[in-house]
Amino acid sequence: MKLGAKTGPDDDPCGVHGEYQFVGNPSVYLVAGDHDGDTLEVEESNDGTHITGNGVGKFAADGSVSGERMDPDDSNAQPFDLRPAVPGKTLPPVSQAKPRPAPAAPLLEPAPSFAPSAPKNAVGGTSNVIIGE
Repeated sequence: MKLGAKTGPDDDPCGVHGEYQFVGNPSVYLVAGDHDGDTLEVEESNDGTHITGNGVGKFAADGSVSGERMDPDDSNAQPFDLRPAVPGKTLPPVSQAKPRPAPAAPLLEPAPSFAPSAPKNAVGGTSNVIIGE
């Protein structure tokens, strides 16, 4: 998943957007939503128009996000755990992961077109999310 702050002049300062793809599946899902404190809420779409699901998660102090992804009607909840990406380093499977200190890198490798030019604030060890007033 690539996730970053919305940075347009008319965007809500709490807004985030990005994309994700399942390993072995060529489909790319777009995500957009916002964060409020340590809570992340996003909707997903496979075509940029029709909502195919939504997710709610919480940022942890190490920059990871855990929550649930659901169908558009809030059914079929599936847990997710996202850990910060470290450029050039492959992460171990979740079952083998060990707690580690907060990373210096952004939460989730930001998509180049979504990445802010300079972080304004940090949320839970994440520097690519802009905090709203």
